[in-house]
Amino acid sequence: ALPAAAESVLLLYGGQAGAGDAGVDSSLFLQVALINGVLLRTEVDRVSGQLTDPRSRFLGTRPPRLFATLVRGKLSMLALSSRPWLGYSNQGRFSISPLSYEALDYAA
Repeated sequence: ALPAAAESVLLLYGGQAGAGDAGVDSSLFLQVALINGVLLRTEVDRVSGQLTDPRSRFLGTRPPRLFATLVRGKLSMLALSSRPWLGYSNQGRFSISPLSYEALDYAA
């Protein structure tokens, strides 16, 4: 049920939990990068697996590649497209910001 083919997929816990902590306060989010440069983000119900609250954002002209990373001790997302983006949890809300850096192909 995607508008384009998926390039990269990443599951991350969000919310109040810290790095590597899948506590009861945290939600599970599915991030899907499409070949048309769009990032889809949806919440996954941890009991039923149902996908809710889908959101989308155009990241660039190249298909994004998604990588898990740590920001301030919390699991975050690095999306590499025609420009790099950082997705992170700030005060319980997920934010995604462009980075002032040249285009990257891979991250570790």
